[in-house]
Amino acid sequence: MADTEHPSSIVYRAPAPPDRSARLSGIADAVDRGSEATHFVPFREGYCETPVVTIPDEMLLYRADNGRLFAELVAAGVSREQRNDEAQQQLLHGLLLEKAQDPAGPIFQELERHAKQTEPLLIAADGVIVNGNRRLASMRELRAREPERFADFDNVLVAVLPDTMSHEDIEFIESALQLAPDLKLDYSWTNRRLKLRDHVERMPMGEEAIVAAYRFEDASAIDRELAELALAEAYMRYAGAPGDYTLVGGMEEPLTAMHRELDVFENRKVTDLWTLAGFAMLYARESLDRPPEQYFPFTRPVPFELVHWVLRTLAEEEGLVAPQAAGENRPVDQMIVDGLTPILRDAGNAERLAKTVCALSDRLRADAEHAIGAAQTLAHLSKATKSLQKLDPATVSVTQSREIRAQLLALLDYMDAFPSPDARRTSGEDEDRKGMLGRLFGRE
Repeated sequence: MADTEHPSSIVYRAPAPPDRSARLSGIADAVDRGSEATHFVPFREGYCETPVVTIPDEMLLYRADNGRLFAELVAAGVSREQRNDEAQQQLLHGLLLEKAQDPAGPIFQELERHAKQTEPLLIAADGVIVNGNRRLASMRELRAREPERFADFDNVLVAVLPDTMSHEDIEFIESALQLAPDLKLDYSWTNRRLKLRDHVERMPMGEEAIVAAYRFEDASAIDRELAELALAEAYMRYAGAPGDYTLVGGMEEPLTAMHRELDVFENRKVTDLWTLAGFAMLYARESLDRPPEQYFPFTRPVPFELVHWVLRTLAEEEGLVAPQAAGENRPVDQMIVDGLTPILRDAGNAERLAKTVCALSDRLRADAEHAIGAAQTLAHLSKATKSLQKLDPATVSVTQSREIRAQLLALLDYMDAFPSPDARRTSGEDEDRKGMLGRLFGRE
């Protein structure tokens, strides 16, 4: 790999690593000579005690199948399989060094300040780093820049896992150390989920092992995080940049909230439309007056009727359907789905559509009584009717009976102000209905 592919600030150049048999033998000899120091590593049902020894730096390899680098390696089109290849080791060095200098976890700066390794790296028996790749990259870079000051980094303190550990065992340990929530925040939202998907698809860890390694409360968290990743990848495709995980940097919270709000809906056609509307709001967020997180689908729909009303009104404004009367809130139908989908799917429409969706949401919040008041009333009446149908009058107390009758009679009085669709109805018929209610709930 040409030097021009690396930032000029990188001084370290990876040599060709010793072959695996030489590394296994050299590390085994160091363990045999060893010391009394040990290091405990979380594993399966408890902890694994590992010997701590010092070995030459050249015996160590960065781990290509590194959860912290998933997105970067995918973007670079690089295989995550481990190779004895200085070009790949050099690429990994650059990526790891960049992460080691992240202000959120300034490992490089700490090692530069103190010139001292304070805890062992965790390695497999063949010298591949399981935990501590960024520290090793920092130590190598510092030693390459100032050999005399950082001469101590010629030899590295390591805890060595048993050679009986399988690849699956090592995956479990890395997850337990690095991917558990709230422990290592520098593991990005995206990389964590990419690693989880890789475990589910490629590694036969089993559901229980994944739950334990990631410290999930239950197995449902696996599906939730994978669904959040799928949503992020769908946004990348919407934005015309599939596989560019840097595109969703900073969008972790709204994407998580969006999945949470939309996952409860059974009507997938409506959910798909709101997913595209949410993507438009994220894509055009810089042009919006308020952050998209203040609107559905990133927060609870208020009022709930907004879910259908905004989409239908958007379809009206796009000329797809005739306007509905004030107070109505007809559900989204297939015609609206077919018409809105290609319009919402086009990121070129994002700014216009995002502004319209936000404006419609604001309008409904401000004037729900006028916009959907009749529809809301009808929904409440329908719900009350169903409750009455389930109620056995014989089980109702005298006090409850009076209260129900009073509410229903008051409702009939309110209805006198509304025009009747049936001109043949007479006031006598209204009195008959009131009498029927009285007989139904009028027991003394």
